[in-house]
Amino acid sequence: MLLSLALAAACGTEAPARSGDTAAPDTEPVAPFSATQDPGTREITIVESSVSIPLQKWGEGEPYLPAPADYYENYDWDTSPTTERPAFISDVVEHRSLSENVGIRGLSITTLAPRGEGETGHGFSTGFLWSSDPNDTPMGNPQPWPFETAEEVSVVTGDLFTPYLVFATFSGFEGTALVTAIVDYKQVEFEMDGISGLLHEFKTLPGRSLAVPVNFGNLAPGAHDIQLVLFDDPYNGYGHDDIEAALRSATGYNLLRVFMMDYRVRVVVGGDDTPARALSTQSLGQATPPDIRGGPAAFFARTAATHPMREENQMSVDEGEAGGEYNFRTWTSRFENIGDATQALMLFLDFQQIPFNGDTVHIADIKAGEEVIIDTSITLPDQPGDHQLFGMVTYDPYRNLGERFARSDYSSRKLVINAR
Repeated sequence: MLLSLALAAACGTEAPARSGDTAAPDTEPVAPFSATQDPGTREITIVESSVSIPLQKWGEGEPYLPAPADYYENYDWDTSPTTERPAFISDVVEHRSLSENVGIRGLSITTLAPRGEGETGHGFSTGFLWSSDPNDTPMGNPQPWPFETAEEVSVVTGDLFTPYLVFATFSGFEGTALVTAIVDYKQVEFEMDGISGLLHEFKTLPGRSLAVPVNFGNLAPGAHDIQLVLFDDPYNGYGHDDIEAALRSATGYNLLRVFMMDYRVRVVVGGDDTPARALSTQSLGQATPPDIRGGPAAFFARTAATHPMREENQMSVDEGEAGGEYNFRTWTSRFENIGDATQALMLFLDFQQIPFNGDTVHIADIKAGEEVIIDTSITLPDQPGDHQLFGMVTYDPYRNLGERFARSDYSSRKLVINAR
């Protein structure tokens, strides 16, 4: 999200060139890194492409260039240093090439982030760019810069909301990103780079910023609460022989770090700000015990837990029966100092939204210093092995996002369940 602000700031006025001069930006190869060693795993060879791209220089206008046809041509999909996607995760669109409608540029501030003790190979940022003119493109550094960071957007009935999702990799390592969309608190199919799907998988290459066109289709008149959710390194919680050992490994990834980023925008269609979906309150907050300090995130605990936020009751990994019912408690609250709010809780199992307690979203009205504890259950997949359960809390559905703490309006937690 910081990237979006930087993008807007980065596209200021450049020094004018004299007539007849050709002003060419500084360029470096698309892959500025040579082979590096990933401690304890395998050697990484960074993909090379045939084009050069401009380096990003903060405070100057840097053009995006159309993604080259061979952007992924030399990428080794089979041995790339990222955990494989389990076969049981369905509805994934694999983006193995990029169209010329995707913008690409280099990041001069990229550093080699080693995967070692106390560190990870992740350095990631994301955001929206939007223009009221659907023909505008970030390619070629148009002046004046026509884009803004989308938070509160108004469109005419019948017009499409077609922003660019910008994501950048500041790490010196390849990775995987999985993108999904939540429209009016329901996971939906949408287009990325002209391809429709529920889950979109991209490979992220070092030192790159990509601007990928997104299309949510025709939106009915009214206010729509839209969230794009991006999972960086999404498959790191799968395939562990001993999940507890992997979880506690000082030299491995922190398996419970969600690497889940959300960018939220309210789109008002036809001048009507009536919420497109009526949401009913299902829980009211109760006073949080004085010895408990949690926060708005969705925490997980066993059903017998006296309080899910006491350390001995919190769950980060657990076991269950494949195809069976899995019972647990989830919990969310408000700090004393951040005021009252309506909070929407959603659950995702292996990246797909799932129902619980009769609905796919649970609405709780919580005052400052209060909490809501929800006893619920889900059905685990039939496939044995690890499964990832994500809890995501969004604050104040359908509120005007141009107002208070617009960017601090979601939180999330992850539970890895090994189905036997």
